[in-house]
Amino acid sequence: MLAKKSNNDIDSIQEKRPVTYTAPVLDLDPPTVTILEAPSLLASNGDTGNRTWDAALFLATYLFTDGRRFVQDKSILELGGGLGFVSVFCGKHLDARHVLLTDASEAILNTAKQNAELNGVDNIVQTSVLEWGTRDFDLVSQSEGDTVSYDLILGSDMLYEPRDFPALMSTLQDLFARYPKIQMLISSAVRREETLQSFLDACNGREFLNLMLNKKDNPTRSKACMFLTPDPGRSV
Repeated sequence: MLAKKSNNDIDSIQEKRPVTYTAPVLDLDPPTVTILEAPSLLASNGDTGNRTWDAALFLATYLFTDGRRFVQDKSILELGGGLGFVSVFCGKHLDARHVLLTDASEAILNTAKQNAELNGVDNIVQTSVLEWGTRDFDLVSQSEGDTVSYDLILGSDMLYEPRDFPALMSTLQDLFARYPKIQMLISSAVRREETLQSFLDACNGREFLNLMLNKKDNPTRSKACMFLTPDPGRSV
């Protein structure tokens, strides 16, 4: 017998609530980021942008522990940023000069704006709709009114659907052409080896230089990674 989720169950899964992430450092006041999200959401629900995934936690941990130099006093462009955990973390704790968080969903970006305000970085983190494969995106700092020269592209868990790779490659090609000195860091869970290989082949086909950082541990269980507070649903 198959059980079907009731509308109340679905609404409960999709309901957003504040979740606080804390950096595991020996400090009386460790860095935290609070994100409005749906932490019970599963990838199979097809609504992946409404929660923070492990790859974002791993990327933030790397930037916090080993990659601060990539972000400090730099202009950052995040692709597929969803609710904004990585962008907010860069603006709040890594001294980014300016962060533009992009995503294809305007609804998700509306929540990302709330998350930037919630963490007090709405003057640093801005949002813009960007659908991969299009060239009509507006990469302009709304606060200064001037075009920003971006230093770093960030992306986490963007390698979910191989069918999206051609559009992603097109956008990356445009960005690399527009900003010749820009660098890129991607963090992704390896769900299927063939999916990762497909992405690497696409990068090599366009002569993008790639460097793989292997990770064996689940980042949410590793002491070296960002983790949830004991009460992830507490109000702020």
